[in-house]
Amino acid sequence: MRRPGGGTGGEEAGSEGLDSGRAAPEAPGSDGSGPLDLLVVGGGPVGLLAGLLARAEGLRVQVAERRSGPRSDSRAIGIHPPALALMSRLPPPPGEDGAPAHPSLAHALVARGTAVRRGHALGEGGRPLGTLDFGVLDAPWSFVLTVPQEATEAILARALGPVLQWGVEVDPARVAAGDALPGDPRWVLAADGRHSPIRQALGVPFRGRSYPHRYLMADLEGPEAACPGVGPDEAAIGITRGGLVESFPLRPGVRRWVVERDPEAGGNGEGPAREARSPEGPAGALASSEEPFPDEPARAELARTLATRLGVEVGGARCLMTSTFGAERRRARRVQVGRVLLVGDAAHVVSPIGGQGMNLGWLHAATTVGTLAEIRRGSARPAPAFRRLERRVARGAAVAGRRAEMNMVLGHRIPAGPAGVLRPVEGWLHGLRTAALQVLLGPIFRRRLARTFSMGGFEPPAAAFSREGAEAGVPSPESTSSRSTATPSEGAPPWSPPRSSSP
Repeated sequence: MRRPGGGTGGEEAGSEGLDSGRAAPEAPGSDGSGPLDLLVVGGGPVGLLAGLLARAEGLRVQVAERRSGPRSDSRAIGIHPPALALMSRLPPPPGEDGAPAHPSLAHALVARGTAVRRGHALGEGGRPLGTLDFGVLDAPWSFVLTVPQEATEAILARALGPVLQWGVEVDPARVAAGDALPGDPRWVLAADGRHSPIRQALGVPFRGRSYPHRYLMADLEGPEAACPGVGPDEAAIGITRGGLVESFPLRPGVRRWVVERDPEAGGNGEGPAREARSPEGPAGALASSEEPFPDEPARAELARTLATRLGVEVGGARCLMTSTFGAERRRARRVQVGRVLLVGDAAHVVSPIGGQGMNLGWLHAATTVGTLAEIRRGSARPAPAFRRLERRVARGAAVAGRRAEMNMVLGHRIPAGPAGVLRPVEGWLHGLRTAALQVLLGPIFRRRLARTFSMGGFEPPAAAFSREGAEAGVPSPESTSSRSTATPSEGAPPWSPPRSSSP
């Protein structure tokens, strides 16, 4: 490992190169002695939570992140009930006086975020189609939490403490070759992102597909950023002929808007919108919301699109960040190779529409860490335990991938087809889709739809570390916050996604 001069990593981490002429830093375990059980490469959301889970399992762990410090942009924002249930079993970060300020890690996130309990479906011109009510979900996790990613990472990093080392790179070639690493770790957890250098060094295929959909995202501030008829702590989903529209609260007075770009109006990746870049950051780094670097053409395109599809005027809002992105679905052929285990985006990528990716990575990390803890305690043999892990990861990624595709198709612009053959029936098809959505939002299917959109069925593992907390009990969210928290259900199967992909 080496300490780079600076820069920022990818979504979860970077790990390129090794300066063999420089001394590597010490790599103590979580108890400060002996060889490491686990080295986590990547200090993004998945890597940080993996470190916390490993420490809770009694593993000697270190998390290495190549970035010199915390990120300052808000990428992933949604935290779903299964992830919150998992985090309710973990201790919170220390407060300013060193004492815990919240009953659990989940409480700390809830205090920083916005509990979204309702989502409004809107049609052409903003016409109400129905409401997705997360209040029908099992208490106390009857909502989806939105927290800017930089805040989520800051809370996880503070909870992790000195186990996290900033500015440390791990050479993927040494990891793949099985060479000695500082701390002499028994296992290496690669949480180094979608372009995982460790996965590439191992030669593990990362197969899948990219979708033609392109999206434009912006964080807007001010009363003009609001969506008429939608509360400040509520979400909105627009199902229009022109394409999907999404809107989520980030913090008081700030909303995130996402629109599917129109390929006929330059929305094929060649149009005026581009990914916003920080003036001082490397290519691909999103602008900080604290140091606004808005892209005027992208902001203008967003304003035109919202006005056309929903009749919403946001032109007077202050733009904090803009970004364009695509969607893809990929999975590593294997997640375990020797001492190396892939987690998060290094193992699987799903469409960001629906906000499942980060949560999927967290639940995968929990199952992986639980598997390693069982092996270390001698309660499981490595070969069958890793085979079970491979099956669970494959099944979970498949279900999440299908649900993400459903989210895209639900609001995707209906294509005209070759030579425009579908144009005569485009309106009819959109009307049929709208009617189907209204039926799903009705009383018969509302609970099932709410569970589908909130990752229902992805139960957090009932790991050994959870038993103490479960016996002690976790206070209800109402007793500590105006938002929420939960206790896990006893005996839940390890990362158990539903067998059927139907909503």
